[in-house]
Formats: sequence, C-alpha cells, structure tokens
Amino acid sequence: MIKKAIINLGLFFTVNVYAGQLSYQMDPDMYALYHFERIGAGNDMFYLNEKPNVAGTNIQIIIGGWQLPNGIFGSYPYFNGSNSDIRQGSLYPMNGTGGWTFMFWIKYDGQAAGAYDELLGDGGYDTIPWWCFQTNANKKGASSNIYFTISTVGGREDTNLTLPTNHFFLDQSWHFFAGVRGNNVLGEFNYVFVDGCWYKGGARVVGANMGTSDGLNVGCFNGSSLFFKGCMDELAFFNRALTFGEINKYWSIMRGNYTCSEQ
Repeated sequence: MIKKAIINLGLFFTVNVYAGQLSYQMDPDMYALYHFERIGAGNDMFYLNEKPNVAGTNIQIIIGGWQLPNGIFGSYPYFNGSNSDIRQGSLYPMNGTGGWTFMFWIKYDGQAAGAYDELLGDGGYDTIPWWCFQTNANKKGASSNIYFTISTVGGREDTNLTLPTNHFFLDQSWHFFAGVRGNNVLGEFNYVFVDGCWYKGGARVVGANMGTSDGLNVGCFNGSSLFFKGCMDELAFFNRALTFGEINKYWSIMRGNYTCSEQ
C-alpha cells in the first residue's frame, strides 16, 4: 500500500509524505529549511531550498555526527559535543540591512551544566560583520543564558538574556528557539523566542549592513570550539522579521513540555 499524508505544520510549511518521500510547500518568505532527512549513503543531509540564485542542494555533517529517528518530524542529526558540526556556504537572508528570522528545535544530551554552546553562527568571526546564537544551559533551579549577537560596521546589536530558573534546558526534552533581527527602522529591536516566551533584545542599528555572509556554522564556534552536544531538527530561515504571533502559532502546533506566561 502506498502511504500518502499531508501534515500542516503551521504558517510556514506543509509536509507531503508520499510513498516514504518528503516534499515541502514553503511560505514565500522562508528562505531555506534544513529538515535533516537522510538521503543516499553516509551522513548526507537533505537541504531544501526552493528559492532561486542559491547553489547547492545538500549539506553534510562534516565529522562526528549521525542520524537518529523520531525527531520533531522525521529524523534528526546528533552532535557529539567534541567535533561535530555542519557548514554551509553563503546564507543570503543574513545580508543587507533588512530583518530576518531563524528557528529550530533542539535537545541537549548530557551537556555539562553551564557549558557555552554555539548553536548557530557566521563563519567569519575575524571580520565584521558577523552574528552568532549561543546558550549557557543549566538544570532546573539554575539560570540559563542566551546570547544573540549581531556585529555590524555600524555597531553591535547584542541580546544577552538570563532566563527565569524555572525555564531550563538540561531535561532531555525538545526545546524551541527563534531569533529575529528587527526591521531597519528607528526604534526597532531584535527578539528571541524560547518555548513560547518572547524576549526583547538589543536595539536595531538603523542602516547597519551585514554585508556578504561568510557562511553558516551549526553546532560550534567557527569549526573549532563551543561544540554543542545533542540533537537539532527543522532549522528554518526567513528573509524578514517574523512577528510573535507567527512564531507562536508554529510553536503551539509542535509544542514541547514548557508553558510560558511571560510575553
């Protein structure tokens, strides 16, 4: 029997499952979606991109990673915390002066309490502009921190958050993160969304250009340190600043174990 199903995952994409094959209908503003399904041999991961002018259809775990079943949707990659990472070429949504958004699901696995991990980042830390998204994760009863840094020639847009102690990550559960660079307008701010919580971050530097991207690193700092240990799934990028309502609608459909009253 041929199995066919259509799964609506909120505002941004619909997954069509037909005879074991996946296809996506993406939101017009979704630039790229990494859903990390294994294709072919080895650790090749499928990189979905239906937008023009972007080369490449695959990414690869460079070293130390492997696929596991039963992610948020389908399979997901595991990062070993010592030498696993994913590297991708230029990521165009992060260019220019406009707003952009990323979102993903993550599950920490045996990470030392208080360890700094780089979950996402630009490959060019030696030159401005660059950006990164890091966490300092802890167990229940201790504060966890999030650092969403954007460094431009016009100045820095830093978001440094200390979360409430009842919001913790080292619990073997899936957690949802999103980072938003605000629109290029005076008075706009950047934001971080964590499991239903919407946190106001650093102010936008109006006119600050991100220039040419040095590529995307996933799971480590510049391929050399701050290695993440755990799992990631459904990493998506948008070429505009999404609203709280848009992000929350998607998260609510796929919601994890945490409910937030702070918005």
